[in-house]
Amino acid sequence: MLRNFRSAFSRLRLSARASSKIFSKIFNHYSGEFRQRLKYSLSMSEPAYERAIKDKNILLFDFQEEADLFFWEIDTDYRMGASSRALMKMKGNELIFEGELLNLKELDYNGSLYAEIINAAVAVSKFKHFNGMRITIKTDGQPYQLKLVLREPFSVASYTAHIIDKSKKFVTLEIPLHNFLRDFTDPLNPMRLDVSDGKVINVLGIKIGIYSEDQKEGKFSMSLKDIHMIYRQDLEFIAQRYSAPVFFKKCDDYTQVNYIDTGMSLVGIEK
Repeated sequence: MLRNFRSAFSRLRLSARASSKIFSKIFNHYSGEFRQRLKYSLSMSEPAYERAIKDKNILLFDFQEEADLFFWEIDTDYRMGASSRALMKMKGNELIFEGELLNLKELDYNGSLYAEIINAAVAVSKFKHFNGMRITIKTDGQPYQLKLVLREPFSVASYTAHIIDKSKKFVTLEIPLHNFLRDFTDPLNPMRLDVSDGKVINVLGIKIGIYSEDQKEGKFSMSLKDIHMIYRQDLEFIAQRYSAPVFFKKCDDYTQVNYIDTGMSLVGIEK
C-alpha cells in the first residue's frame, strides 16, 4: 500500500499548495494503521529512514476472506500409494491445515509420508532484488517445510527451507532466500537458491507441508496467516554469518543483536 501511495504521489506535478491538499485527501483516505505507519516513517532518523525505503516487502498471501482458501489445494501421499489424510479450513484470518500421516499399506508403499498445501496462483511471480521470505505461522512443534517451485532455464525446480518452532504460538519468521536448498541434490554439497547480482526468480508455486522420510505416523496441525517476499539490508549481514537452512524469528535489526532464535536454539552471531 505504501509503495502504491508513493508511486502515485511522485507522478503528480503540482504546486506546493495543491500537493498539500491532495496529500491530505490521500492521507485521510487510508486506514488508521497506515496513517500511523506513515507518521512513523516521516519522524524516523535519517539512517533509519534510509534503511526503511531500501527495505521492501510484497504480500504474497493472506487470509482475509473465505475466497482466499480456494487458491490453495491439498496434496498427500495417498495418490502415491500411502494413506495420509488432511483437511484445510478458515478460522478468522487463519488457514488451518491438519490431518494425520498414515501408511496402512506398509507392504506396498515404502516412500515418504507427506501432506502439503499448494498454491499455484501467485499474484506476483517474478522477483528481482529480494533476499528473503517472511511467514507468520503456528505449528504443533513438528518440523515443516516451505518449498518454492521455480521456473529455471530448461527446467522447473523445487527449493526447500525448514520451519521448526516449538512455541506452539504464532510467530513471524524470516529466512534468506539463499538458504533454500534445491531438492534432489547431494545433501553434503547442496545447491542453494542463487539470488546474487540481481538475478530474477520466477515463482510458479509455493508449498507448505509436513514430510516424513522414515514413515513416522501421527497427527499434525499448522495455522498460517501470511507470506511475504522481502528485501532487508540487515538480512544480508545475518545471511553471511549463519547459512543453515532454517528460519530466524523476526528481529527489528539483525546487526544489533548477539544471537538469532531459530525456533530450536539461540545461535550466536559473529560480528
